Amino acid sequence: MIRQLIREILLNEVVTLSPKTDLYHRTTANLKPDDIIKGKVSSNRINKHVSEYSLENVRLKKFPDMPSRITGAFASLTPRSRFAGYGQLYKVALEPGDTYLVTDSMIIDKLWEIESEAVERVYDRNTGKDKDSIRNLLIRDIEYYGKYIIDQFWEGVTVRKDNLENIEILAPQFRVIEKIEEGRKIVRGGDTIKLGIPITAYMSGIEDDGLIAKMKDDGVTFSGYSDSVVEIPARTVLKIRSVTPGKILNGQEPWSSMNLENPWKAGEQTLSSIFSLTSSSFKSLSRSIRDGTTEKL
Repeated sequence: MIRQLIREILLNEVVTLSPKTDLYHRTTANLKPDDIIKGKVSSNRINKHVSEYSLENVRLKKFPDMPSRITGAFASLTPRSRFAGYGQLYKVALEPGDTYLVTDSMIIDKLWEIESEAVERVYDRNTGKDKDSIRNLLIRDIEYYGKYIIDQFWEGVTVRKDNLENIEILAPQFRVIEKIEEGRKIVRGGDTIKLGIPITAYMSGIEDDGLIAKMKDDGVTFSGYSDSVVEIPARTVLKIRSVTPGKILNGQEPWSSMNLENPWKAGEQTLSSIFSLTSSSFKSLSRSIRDGTTEKL
């Protein structure tokens, strides 16, 4: 009780970190103690979100002492952050003397919304212009309409009880302290599960009659437009294609959506289609993973 009270008091103050502070980082890479997690340019993130350049431009102009998002590394204050589906968990620490930023990752989500609006504005007004010109116009547009959001990100935030799971620590690098072995109730992309309950999902991309017949033989039922809705029976073994992390609700729910690979084959045919869970099945499957009804293999 006293420890919880102290924790809540501390979570309403500006956080000061040191190399002795326990931080947490997730990655699919296999790391060992004393490995250095260096910041690296994530081409997928940069290409998908041109707002990263808007953030970098403002950093260089107004917050030059802050580490760069483009080349920086990220960590969390809690092992059960909103990034709980992003890979193996490691305890990490800052390197002595490194600068860092304590900020709220949800600010980036808001900036992506501004970016989506900017795409519509810029493309509508500048049809016919070349790709580089459009890109530069987008960067400036996001800086203009996202000024408050971008400044808020670089100014950092106060850590509170209600934003703890969203907090990200940005630094040039982190040192690995140890790998943390998690319980089997946390699932990530690449994990295999055995359903303990039937689930309903959306499916697309399958037109092979033999394949559909094989699935029906195994108890899958089809409905909806073009047989797009499937009911997958309990005890089916499925591989998780991807997990989209979301806000943790009461420390229990580390996912906001999940896609599952289709395991059925007809002859040598391989499938690229996936099952996207309905909202109700997603919630039911999440509960069944937590209570052990659905097994992680």
